[in-house]
This record gives sequence, structure tokens and C-alpha cells, in this order.
Amino acid sequence: VRGHLYDIGSYPGLTNGDGLVKGEIYRVTPEHLQRLDRVEEVVLSDQLASLYWRERIEVVSGPFAHHLVWVYRFNRTVKGLRRIPEGDYRRFLRES
Repeated sequence: VRGHLYDIGSYPGLTNGDGLVKGEIYRVTPEHLQRLDRVEEVVLSDQLASLYWRERIEVVSGPFAHHLVWVYRFNRTVKGLRRIPEGDYRRFLRES
């Protein structure tokens, strides 16, 4: 997907941007999305209060190109956070 990935500490944070971020796609039920919203601290009634915000975006490459998927965007400032090179969190963890 398009965006940038940042090292938030023990997890990554996706933000808007013109880079490419690599990820995995899973099929989930509406109940799973509700649980994930709680884990990601999404407050559906108040985006500003949410740590992450869930939105649908288009996959830009790979076998699922042009499909819409749910992503969680980091909803805080990234000032002072380290950007993850090449938008690849798994590689970042291996090389850190």
C-alpha cells in the first residue's frame, strides 16, 4: 500500500505518504475487526481519541493489486520516530 512505516516501539505505525509499505492480507470476520479495533485503540465515535484509525485503501502491487483492504493508520505525530526503511517491518526486525 502507499504510505510510510515508523518504529513506534514494539510495533509499527503506518502513515500517509508516497512510499510503499509491504504487508500481509488476511480475511477476517466483522467480529475480528471489532476485536482488532479494541487492540488498536480505535474509538469509532472519535477519530482524534484513537491511537490508530481504520480505513479502506487500495493495494497497489502484488497479487491483490487494486483490491480494497482495511488498514490501521497511526493517528499520532511521528515527530522523533524512526522511519522504517523500504516500508518492510519484518526486514526491519531482522536487521535491527
